[in-house]
Amino acid sequence: MRRRRTAVAAALLVLTTGALGTACSRDDGPAAPRTTTTQAGPPATLPFSSVSQAELARQAGLVLPAGTADFLTAQLQNRAQLDVTFTLPADQAAAFVTDSNLKEPVAGKRVVTHTSPLWKLNVDGEIRGTVRTVTTPDGAKLRLAVELVDEPGGRVRVRMVVSPAGR
Repeated sequence: MRRRRTAVAAALLVLTTGALGTACSRDDGPAAPRTTTTQAGPPATLPFSSVSQAELARQAGLVLPAGTADFLTAQLQNRAQLDVTFTLPADQAAAFVTDSNLKEPVAGKRVVTHTSPLWKLNVDGEIRGTVRTVTTPDGAKLRLAVELVDEPGGRVRVRMVVSPAGR
């Protein structure tokens, strides 16, 4: 009888352990999807050797009129964006747009949507905006977001954001 109790206890122990093992490791369905993280390459950078008026004109295909003044630039530390501003006489604004092969700016169209050390986001004058993608002499693609803002004294302020247009 004692052997029989030992055998029954052993059998119960095996069944209980097996049931617990099954309950703890049962499969409730397909495994959660696995994700793979890929490392993006370094951010695209601007191809400028300097941020001068001449280099901007050369790389972006811009024709800056003789009356261009107050030329300022601010480049992000990672060289992924260049903010540019300058003024020109109001009667030279149309020539700047045409000679630089920009699309006709649209009245009220905001294309510069961030503040900069060079400008305030909200301005008093009328804004006219246009966007163009250009290819540099070295084959890099640049996105030009250009706004023209009327200023007192018969001048127009150009606010431009230059950024890589893609890889």
